[in-house]
Amino acid sequence: MPSLRHRLTCPLALAFALAAAAFSTPTLRAQAVEAKKPEKGDEAIKLAAFKVTDSSELSGYGVSSFSSATRLKTPLIDIPQSVSVATSALMRDIGAFDYAQAVAYIPNVSYRQNVNDGSVIRGFPAFNAYRNGFKMSGYISDNFALDRIEIVKGPAAAIAGSSESGGLVNRITKKPLDKQAASIGTTVGSYGLLRGELDMGGPITANSQKLTYRMVTAYQRGGGWRDFEDGLHKFSFNPSVNWRISDKTNLLIEAEYLDAVTTSNEANVYEPFVSDGTSNPLPIRGGATPKISLTPRWMPYTMNTNDRKLEGRVQRVENFFATFTHAFTENLSFRQNLMHQMTDIDTPKARPNHAHYIGADGYLYLVRNYQLSYAVQNYASAQGDLVLNYKLLGNHQTLAGYDWLWTRVDSQLYLGSIGDLNVSAPNNDMPLGAAALSNDSLSRNRSIGYYLNHQSKFWNDRIVVTAGLRRDTAIGQNQVDRRNNRTVISPDPANINSPMYGITFKPTRTLAIYAVKSEAGAPTSQVSVFPQIGAADPRQQFFFATPKRINEEYGIKTELLNGKVSASLARFDTLALDAVLGGFDPTVPGGTLNRLQGGNRAKGWELEFYGSPLAKMTMTGGYSLMDTSLVDSTAIVKNPELPGVPRHKFMTFVSYDLRGNRRDGFRIKGGMTYQTSMVGRAQNNYRMPGGFLIDLGADYTFGRWNLALNVNNVTDKILPSFGIAQSSNNVYPPRNILLSLRRQL
Repeated sequence: MPSLRHRLTCPLALAFALAAAAFSTPTLRAQAVEAKKPEKGDEAIKLAAFKVTDSSELSGYGVSSFSSATRLKTPLIDIPQSVSVATSALMRDIGAFDYAQAVAYIPNVSYRQNVNDGSVIRGFPAFNAYRNGFKMSGYISDNFALDRIEIVKGPAAAIAGSSESGGLVNRITKKPLDKQAASIGTTVGSYGLLRGELDMGGPITANSQKLTYRMVTAYQRGGGWRDFEDGLHKFSFNPSVNWRISDKTNLLIEAEYLDAVTTSNEANVYEPFVSDGTSNPLPIRGGATPKISLTPRWMPYTMNTNDRKLEGRVQRVENFFATFTHAFTENLSFRQNLMHQMTDIDTPKARPNHAHYIGADGYLYLVRNYQLSYAVQNYASAQGDLVLNYKLLGNHQTLAGYDWLWTRVDSQLYLGSIGDLNVSAPNNDMPLGAAALSNDSLSRNRSIGYYLNHQSKFWNDRIVVTAGLRRDTAIGQNQVDRRNNRTVISPDPANINSPMYGITFKPTRTLAIYAVKSEAGAPTSQVSVFPQIGAADPRQQFFFATPKRINEEYGIKTELLNGKVSASLARFDTLALDAVLGGFDPTVPGGTLNRLQGGNRAKGWELEFYGSPLAKMTMTGGYSLMDTSLVDSTAIVKNPELPGVPRHKFMTFVSYDLRGNRRDGFRIKGGMTYQTSMVGRAQNNYRMPGGFLIDLGADYTFGRWNLALNVNNVTDKILPSFGIAQSSNNVYPPRNILLSLRRQL
């Protein structure tokens, strides 16, 4: 059995060395770390379409333009689709170091556990990870290197390729700075959290912005709030260099190195089946009298044991990006991107098997096992875009492009047993049973996609017509099954077409009415009914699935209070056909099975807002009303709700500056989240309660220093963010206190 690998030994020393270098650099000035706008003439307007929005164009907790929906810098009001952004300012104010925290105040978006930086958007899982527009292998990232997180609601396949029903999440990294700036910071917090950060950049050569750089690094240890998470740490190093070769040509080089041990046991038990009055009462063994409460309640946070073999997901990630842009004329520009990624991730974790019972001693027990997963993944990708601007009875912009992706995945999976967990009085010293090899494979995949995105503006730009079409061509998978000593070559799947078309009408400069329809397809695939046993096992069964996602949406976008507040209201209807649902079942071979669902649907209203209604106030938030349904082709669903999604949810985060015209002084901040109950996955026969969460904080600025205090989840309430099954649910973390000190250099 492979051993867990690669522990970083001295990242903190490196971080302090970098910080010392920053303090000793004489050319640094007391400026904000965010990039400043270039002086007039520094950057050719010819390349503006490809220019990725930098921090200078962030407006507090929102942005004025957006790139993930069109691959071009596009004003938000011209995008006929609901989009959301978590800016670096918002992430800093709420103390969000990880993706799960960053989306806490974005309507209809939550974190999906058991998936590396996974999402749930409008009730549908979104497993794909994107960084700077590239599809990546998933990993637990760090937010400090990010300028913002852009989220497209609904299928974005016309640009990004085959995508999930809910939408697309694209992480945009910080870019090199035109002027010298730097900051350093440290944070201490609950559960032994200690964190250091350094962000510095500017021109490499004096008095010239042709060659600029940025270096962003962070180190963190501790912070795990579940049992047996005292070994967590994360080191992230993100350098980048930008070369303005001429006023028509630019080259940007970016890299990321991440070494981390993050939590791997994320399950949280909500036990509803204690009373005989439920539709699925607990079995009671030996006629015992239950010694537990007969009311639904939350159980211990972890499925883990105190065995060191199950401690933490070990990650080593190396990413490289290169972006070359060139303007042939004022109306014709070209961009070529290259990316390479390597991830080496070991994931040991306990897995709940959703079979519960009351034992002969009267206590509640949960059946579980454990897995040891080892995967080395290599991704290589190339993207090319050609954009043409022209006038013909209006203003037009056409983007034509391609992307090519090659993947190589070397993986092993071992499965073993653990003694049943007493969830009322956890017996955490249970020994691990021997682990048996379940999967040992090497797979290779290639795919290429072509896309066309067009936008036309008529009648003084009051009518905007947007259309997109993408075709994906995949090469059949080549998989070496080393466990069974055979090679499987899958046939080439059919081409997939993903269209999108929308229209926007702007009766005034600050009001837009839009409608859009987008689709995302995927090739027909053969799915194993019992995923934990081999394909050649005589007990194995298969079915075919042809997933398709359809989103229809209309809404309005507007600016209020003379442009001080931006708001959008959307009515959406998203349908996912041929969805595959996985689950635990101790009675089937391997203990898990896949089922084919006829279709899942989510429709409702979504309100989102951000801005500064008062001179010293900044706010963001939203409200969602969701009606969901689940159509299952293999079972009768008594209460057909989409699992894990509250019908009503409201959240808002507000900061208020008390300094007046003074440079020094206090700023207070706080947030509130309210949601109604949600059903679980076990055929909707139990419901987890809703409730409120409160976050509070304040910061004090004095000179170049800033001292910030955050108290998240003040009432220490357990509230689900997404319900999966009774033994595996996402919850908002318990009360967490953070104290941060930062200095502009």
